[in-house]
Amino acid sequence: MDNLIISFCYRMRTIIDAGKVHASTEQMEHSSKVVTDFPKLAKFLKWFPARNSNLTQEELNAIAYGILPKEQFSVLAEFLDGESFDKKAALWEYYAKSSRIFSLYLRPIFLTVTFEYFRESIHISSLMDVLKSHYASGKSPSKLEICDDLGLTVPKSMVRYLKRKPTDTHLDPYLFEFYVYQKIYHEIDRGRLYCNDSVSYCDINTDLIDDSLVDDAEAIAAEFGYPKIPIYCDQRLDEALQELNDAWIRTTDNIQENKNPGFNIRKTRTGQQRWSLLYDSSEKLDDAFFKSLPKAEIANIVMFIGDRIGMWDSFTHMKDRYTKRKNPLPLVINACLLSEAFGFGALKMADMSDLELNQLRSIREDFVRVDTLCAANDIVSNHIHSLPIFRQWEGVLPN
Repeated sequence: MDNLIISFCYRMRTIIDAGKVHASTEQMEHSSKVVTDFPKLAKFLKWFPARNSNLTQEELNAIAYGILPKEQFSVLAEFLDGESFDKKAALWEYYAKSSRIFSLYLRPIFLTVTFEYFRESIHISSLMDVLKSHYASGKSPSKLEICDDLGLTVPKSMVRYLKRKPTDTHLDPYLFEFYVYQKIYHEIDRGRLYCNDSVSYCDINTDLIDDSLVDDAEAIAAEFGYPKIPIYCDQRLDEALQELNDAWIRTTDNIQENKNPGFNIRKTRTGQQRWSLLYDSSEKLDDAFFKSLPKAEIANIVMFIGDRIGMWDSFTHMKDRYTKRKNPLPLVINACLLSEAFGFGALKMADMSDLELNQLRSIREDFVRVDTLCAANDIVSNHIHSLPIFRQWEGVLPN
C-alpha cells in the first residue's frame, strides 16, 4: 500500500509539473504573438488623432482596420489590461490531454486503496464516493454525467475549467476525475488523508491502545508480574507534562520581556502586540576571505585535484582483460563527471566542448560506475583527512 500511494503521488507530481511547463509555454507564445502587433497599434495611435475629419464612417473603418485588423483590437486591449491569457485554462487543457496517463496509472490505485479523511468531510468524501461508485458498477468514463452548476460538488470558480466547451451541460468526466485526484494528492501531502492498510500513511489512532485497555492497565501489569509499571508511567507522564508547562511559561515570559533575540515584537495601531521570527539569512556574512580568492572554473579545479592526488587511477575498465584501452583520458573522465553532476548529459557536454559524443559515451559506459566512483571518493576523502587544515576544520587543536 505504501508503494501504491507513493506511485500515485509521483504520477500526480509529474502531471502537475508538466502542466505548469505547458501553461507557461503557451503564455509566452501568446504574448509573443500579441507583441508582434504592437507596431500596428503604434501606427494606428499616430494616425487616429491626425486623421481627415471629412472621412465617412465606411472610409474611416476601412483605413483603421487596414492598419490594425478588427479582431486584434479586443486582443490588444485585454493584453494591456493583463487579462489576455488564462493560464489556468491552459493548465486544464493539458490535463485533458493527459487523460490516458491517469486512466492507466492513477485510476487503478484510486480504486484499490481505501482512503479515509481524518474527520468527517462532506466535500472530499463526496468526490471520492462519486468516482468509486461509478467505476465500481463497471461503467466507462463517458457515462459519468455530472451537472454541477450549483457548486455542491465542485466550486463555481472551477466549473468552467472542467468543461471542454462553455456550452456543455455536464462536466467533462476526465477533467472531473483528475480534479478529484488532485484533491486527494493535496490531502495526502498535508497528512489529512490516510490509509490504515499502509504503514507510512496510516492514521495515528490505529497505533494507539484502546481506552478500555488503558483503564485496566494496573490489572494487566499485575497479571504479568509488573505491578509498578502503571505507577512509573503515571509519574513519568506527570513529570513530562510539568516540564512542558514550565518550558511554555518560561518561553512566553522571555518573549514578553524581550529576552529572546530570535523574536521581533512590534505593536500594531490598535495597541496589540505582533511577533515574528528573525532568520539567520538576515544577518550579514563575513566573506572577506572568500572575496580575496581568485575565481576559477570548476572543471579546472577538478582536473587540478585529480592530477594532484592521482584520482584518475581509480577509474578502471569494467573488463579486466581483452580491452585495448586500459587507462582513460583524464580530460574525458572529467567531462563525464561534470555532465552527470550538472545533469545535462553527454550530448550537451559534447556541444559545449570539443569532445566527441561517441568518445564521451564509451568512456562513460566503460569507466564510470558505482565501484570506480566510490574508489575515487575514497581517494579524495583520505587526502582531505590528511591535510593539516582538516583538524582545524573539525575543531580539534593540532598536537
